[in-house]
Amino acid sequence: MVERKIIYSKKASQTLRNILSYYNRRNGSNLYSQKLAKELETLIFLLADNPLLGIQTDYSDTVRYLIKSNFKIFYEITPTSIDILLIWDTRRSPDDLEFELKND
Repeated sequence: MVERKIIYSKKASQTLRNILSYYNRRNGSNLYSQKLAKELETLIFLLADNPLLGIQTDYSDTVRYLIKSNFKIFYEITPTSIDILLIWDTRRSPDDLEFELKND
């Protein structure tokens, strides 16, 4: 089995930074943010060897998501990579959920 490269979209990188920044401000410390970032990263790196680990979406046959606590990690499977499309806080309105598919 081919191990795929993990690639973060600009939107995924930005939403992750925003989430971590929010918890830094809210908690007055970066301890929780560091723990959350490590947990998300560990889960994402599992996808390199196990791309079908996530739940399939209605967006496309190649788009799936993983759940970690209150967050969904949306990703797209390509022949050579796992493209992280968005890290979504599920407490937000689903009407605001949007991302671009690489294969569109």
